[in-house]
Amino acid sequence: MREARLHWRTLVERDRALPDFLIIGAHKGGTSSFYENLVTHPQVYPSLTKEVHYFDRDPRPSLRWYRAHFPSREELRRNDAICGEATPSYAIYPGIPADIKTLLPKAKLIFLLRDPVKRAYSAYQFNSRRGAPAMSFEAWIERDFDLLGGQKIDRSAFMEYVGNNKRIDKVPVALLRGIYVEQIRNWHSVFSQDRLTIIESSEYFRDPSKVLNAVATQSLGLRPHQFAYRKTHHEKRGYPKMRDETRARLEAFFKPYNEALYTYLGRDFGW
Repeated sequence: MREARLHWRTLVERDRALPDFLIIGAHKGGTSSFYENLVTHPQVYPSLTKEVHYFDRDPRPSLRWYRAHFPSREELRRNDAICGEATPSYAIYPGIPADIKTLLPKAKLIFLLRDPVKRAYSAYQFNSRRGAPAMSFEAWIERDFDLLGGQKIDRSAFMEYVGNNKRIDKVPVALLRGIYVEQIRNWHSVFSQDRLTIIESSEYFRDPSKVLNAVATQSLGLRPHQFAYRKTHHEKRGYPKMRDETRARLEAFFKPYNEALYTYLGRDFGW
């Protein structure tokens, strides 16, 4: 009897699906809103939790653990549906694209890009609500500038910072997360450009239903759907205005990286 139960459990676990799409970033770029609205499409099934953090865990859990976050393949077949997850931290780590390509060779990827200055400030507010960092936004940014020491960030430097297993408090993550061009180049080195859908966050929030439907039909191959946009609880929070001098400093820092991004993608986001 015990052997029969174990055999049945193995069959059930083996029938669990793996994700068809992943929202890989950017952190505080609107991924929660996009994911929570996208899964209202009748052909899109959510994961057990939005941010599964399978590929960025160390040590990495078993594949059985990952599969347990998704519906069965039979359920998806029966309903002509797909499933996916959204873990924004996947975007920056250099080895993750190859790992995803190995396990999920047909996966579609979605990357939301937000003005890096606004993204950094939003990340600080988010972290502060969770108890860290115990410093002002200005001090948090200054720490990152000190860690960079005036170094210009090209692909090699970016990968060195995020790929050498440094403690997170030794990585200028507030600034690096906003250097999108090097992140996208890293993903394109593994995945063809048609597999990575890039969305500018303010464009999404201006007309969520239009953008969601475009992604669903053009990127994910689903039926058209009339999305009824729903705000997430994150969008309802406000916080104090950033200091003008801090904004100016960050805009000057990100300017060359934004321009490199516009040239690389052939799209100007006006940041």
